[in-house]
Amino acid sequence: MRCNALLYVIVAMMLFGCTSTASRTEQRVSTGQLLAQSQCPLRIIKSRAWVDFLPGPARTANQLHVEARFSTNDATAMVFRSDATTSDTLVLDLRISETSSTPGGVTYAEPATTAYKRVVFRCRGGDILVIPEIRRAR
Repeated sequence: MRCNALLYVIVAMMLFGCTSTASRTEQRVSTGQLLAQSQCPLRIIKSRAWVDFLPGPARTANQLHVEARFSTNDATAMVFRSDATTSDTLVLDLRISETSSTPGGVTYAEPATTAYKRVVFRCRGGDILVIPEIRRAR
């Protein structure tokens, strides 16, 4: 009987651990984001943002980099820094274009003079994706 109880406790702990980890990584999508996503033909499937403090070939130190990959490799768009950018949020506007330097995605870089906490992608006036944290690469 004791072994069964211990086994139940261990299984419950394992399930709880898996559930809590998954819930922390999920992003909540607001109604506004769902509406914006329905109006935008671009679907971002992978994104990341980081500040690179080390110089390298073809790049300077202290650069903020943002990358996003679309659901299709032939999707083409341009990315622009929005006037809606604040001191803690970088807002990037996506606009569909006929050509792109990075088909299937977009890249953005700027000097890391502002300590942004997050990045928001907008398409057709609505927020479609939020990167909640900007990594600091050293």
